[in-house]
Amino acid sequence: AEQLLLALLPLQSEIVIRPIFNSQLKKSIPYDLVRANPVWVDIPHYSFKEQLDFTYILRAQNPDLIHFTHFNAPIFSPKPFVVTIHDLTISKFVDKNHSSIRRWAYCFQLSQIAKRADHIIAISQATAKDIERILKAPSGKISVVYEGIESKFRPQSKDQITKFRKKHNLFDPFILYAGQWRPHKNLLRLFEAFSILKREYRIEEKLVLIGAKDPRYPEVPKKVKDLGLEKEVRFLGFVEEEMLPAVYSASSLLVMPSLAEGFGFPPLEAIACGGVVAASFISCLREVLDESAVFFDPYDIRDMAVKIYSALKNQKLR
Repeated sequence: AEQLLLALLPLQSEIVIRPIFNSQLKKSIPYDLVRANPVWVDIPHYSFKEQLDFTYILRAQNPDLIHFTHFNAPIFSPKPFVVTIHDLTISKFVDKNHSSIRRWAYCFQLSQIAKRADHIIAISQATAKDIERILKAPSGKISVVYEGIESKFRPQSKDQITKFRKKHNLFDPFILYAGQWRPHKNLLRLFEAFSILKREYRIEEKLVLIGAKDPRYPEVPKKVKDLGLEKEVRFLGFVEEEMLPAVYSASSLLVMPSLAEGFGFPPLEAIACGGVVAASFISCLREVLDESAVFFDPYDIRDMAVKIYSALKNQKLR
């Protein structure tokens, strides 16, 4: 959303652009966007306040058109609106941490927003097809607009890579996973495939996971322990945004074993940093990565291990 707004700002002589930001983001919003005279609100995401108070705020602003960059928008929007839908993962996978009421609310919100929107932006053809199939939105109401990555993602210098390695005491070669711990991310099968790689292929790489540690999924670290991989798998947790290019550049390979995605930023960011990618053979990743990755069946741990090993040994992919 920030990059979209920064690209729109030069058009302010032709149209008036009024960003609305959550006040919690004040310290992280780029200065150029602060100069755009945004409206600051204190409204929790996915709340009744978002549905009620946000509607009054929008009415007071009296815009000609609203762009909601996520589906958690007021159902009774007072003005015409476009909504971006990134994926329908929760519609396709049951998460034990989501109650039936929460899941119902999600599905209801999403279906109503898709129904009432004047137009829908999907971030991939795969997501567009899901919107048509699951939400019953007509194809003529949907436009596919691919997301992009920031220019900071490029191969990093040896000094920048060394700085990252020293900070995290990580001097071994490593396979990288970047993302959440949710079930559709398929981490348990990844650990099993990694166990095969260590046991049968004798690879020297560690497996490093970045992204916030999530206590709601204790089965993730438990699986590592059950496989006896505690010394081979590192959970680094949250890594600062400015450090990500160095992480990608330092890795031997990035793996994305997801069962579903809407787009897939990490593999594109890794490739931009000169990295090698092994990814699930799912529709959106095939669409976005094309011939830039080695693909595997995410349900087949043996195939996952074989393809990761193949990608590790194929330096032509860099």
